[in-house]
Amino acid sequence: IEILPEIVRAVRGRVEVYVDGGVRRGTDVVKALSLGAKAVFVGRPALWGLAYNVRQTQNYFQTFLDKVSIYVFYRTM
Repeated sequence: IEILPEIVRAVRGRVEVYVDGGVRRGTDVVKALSLGAKAVFVGRPALWGLAYNVRQTQNYFQTFLDKVSIYVFYRTM
């Protein structure tokens, strides 16, 4: 996350910047997006959820999106 603004400046809009890895909570997503990332991948929580069952994974991500929405004051994402 610390180097993300430097990367965004270096590419000067020529390519989209995505974040993958180290994302553990909704605030990590908000930080990355606010620092210039086009998107943030959230793989590990999905894999953990699928180890239990699909319904838990859906519930996890709905809660995750709800929290991110609160952080950025959006009603939907």
